[in-house]
Amino acid sequence: MSVLISEIGINHLGDVAKLTRMIEKAAAYGLPSVKFQYRSYGTEFFDSALEMGSTLLAQELSKVNLDRSTIQDSCLLARKLGLSVGVSFFRIEDLHDFCANFLPDYIKIPSAEAINFELIRAAQIYGVPVMVSTGGQTLLQLERLATEVTFLSDDVVLYCVANYPAALGSTLPAMIAQYRALFPCKIGYSSHDENWEVNIAFLHVGIDFLERHLCEDKSDRGLDISTSSDFDEMAKLNMFCRNQEWCRQVNISDKAPNQGEIQNLRDLGSGYYYKRDYSKGDRVLVADLEVKSPCRGVRVGSISEVDLIDSVYAGSPVLDEDFIFKCKSIKLRIEDLIKNRISLPVRFHDYKKIMSTFALHNFEFHMSYRDVEKILELQNDLSQNLSTEHEFSIHLPDYVSSRALIDPFSSEASVRVQSRYIIEGCVKFARFLEDFTGKKCPIIGSFSAIGTRQKTEFYNGYRDLIGEIMERDKVTIAPQFLPKKAWYFGGSCELNVFCSLDDLEFYREMPGGLCLDTAHCIMAANFAGASKSLWLQTLLPLATHVHVSDAQGDDGEGVKFGDGELGDDVQIVLAHKSVKVIEQWEGHLYNFRGFEQALAFLGERV
Repeated sequence: MSVLISEIGINHLGDVAKLTRMIEKAAAYGLPSVKFQYRSYGTEFFDSALEMGSTLLAQELSKVNLDRSTIQDSCLLARKLGLSVGVSFFRIEDLHDFCANFLPDYIKIPSAEAINFELIRAAQIYGVPVMVSTGGQTLLQLERLATEVTFLSDDVVLYCVANYPAALGSTLPAMIAQYRALFPCKIGYSSHDENWEVNIAFLHVGIDFLERHLCEDKSDRGLDISTSSDFDEMAKLNMFCRNQEWCRQVNISDKAPNQGEIQNLRDLGSGYYYKRDYSKGDRVLVADLEVKSPCRGVRVGSISEVDLIDSVYAGSPVLDEDFIFKCKSIKLRIEDLIKNRISLPVRFHDYKKIMSTFALHNFEFHMSYRDVEKILELQNDLSQNLSTEHEFSIHLPDYVSSRALIDPFSSEASVRVQSRYIIEGCVKFARFLEDFTGKKCPIIGSFSAIGTRQKTEFYNGYRDLIGEIMERDKVTIAPQFLPKKAWYFGGSCELNVFCSLDDLEFYREMPGGLCLDTAHCIMAANFAGASKSLWLQTLLPLATHVHVSDAQGDDGEGVKFGDGELGDDVQIVLAHKSVKVIEQWEGHLYNFRGFEQALAFLGERV
């Protein structure tokens, strides 16, 4: 029999009365266990200066954070009502702070800290079962976990896909048998499935524990609501604990963390940072390093000391490259890249350095909704660094707020108004760039929010809107081809528009053509069980703009060029007459090392 854990987590939304109701209702529905999260904000956990993803998470988490005494009182209430209780901890100091006054029935280590061996061992000292969630971990990391930690028979290792929510097909029940072969303890599943019924398949293959987020109402607005079940669903899940139907066979070696998982682990997890400057050859101990979130390099718990092979600077993240290998200097074939209209993505805070580092002529501004809000200020700064040799494009923001995707036809007035404001702002910015350079500046948009509309209404709406803008402002807008499984707000979801050859006739009606994204095309074709080469060759004639990146499977975006499935098709793509933007994921980090490697790879093929 599997034990169902109802994770209340932060779904109380910071409302103590709501939390109390949820505990009482969990008992009334016959649920066996509830779990909470504890973060002490006595010290700054999230560094607001590092990357937007963590900043947004920190803002949302601070709104719902409850103090230690409130959570401990809630644990006591749950126990009084016959529920077992568990608590998740992200830091050692929080663990000791909480357990000094109250010991839960079990301690949970979340996926973001799955290889924080120091935290896991500290939890084991308290003598209660320790559950470790392993979303986003590679086979090598799982093997290290099994080697570094001595799991007791009552401890639990949880298989997990760390997307919020996880789309159908991204979680694989056949993993459970391989987890049992790796770990000499109980095995469970931590579910973030968009469709709660998928958990029945995991019950079929045999798990000891099943963990799933519980919410009071699915209309609530919170970080974890999209991956939660309400009380009725949770009661059904509890009832079906012995009813199993579905599974498919895979190997752990085929499991690769997808882009959403990797970003979530970095945003939520902690990493090492240098406190001061060091020189080549210096030995640096872990005690001399600073631990901060988000993680932008080596994750906490994975090293003890390093011998540096290059100089490093205070405040920078500790990287594998600092002590494992040093990238060789790469000679770029800039003239060939310029001739083939190769472009790099830039953002307002790094465009000066990217333009000076890579002497290309083409660049694409990737905008956030906050960039659009201060567009005039940014234009004034930009005008002092432009050259008439440059040619630009603009990528619209995917989001209009921390909670909504761009959708100029949304039924929600605030989303509709903000979406149109952002589009108009980018149109004005494109006109500014065109006037300065004398060259066209197309706008690329990821339009995926269909809502309750029919496809015909959706596509006709964008056809008319783009046509109106092109006629009025003479600025081209090209919708981007999308993956079937997209990553938004830290979770994967299935799209129904701009992601299949079934809608080819609608694409042909777009006045500004289509932006072909090669990684998206590969993933969408794989999802459909189709030939990615055929899909690329079919879409290229419709493309007025191209984003070039590699991918594998139906959700493996962000892999390095040469490691994915683009293969020889890259030659056909690079020969296309349009601008080709190199979208190497995280290419802007670490002095643009990823961009440099991508340009070197593609420069040999143009």
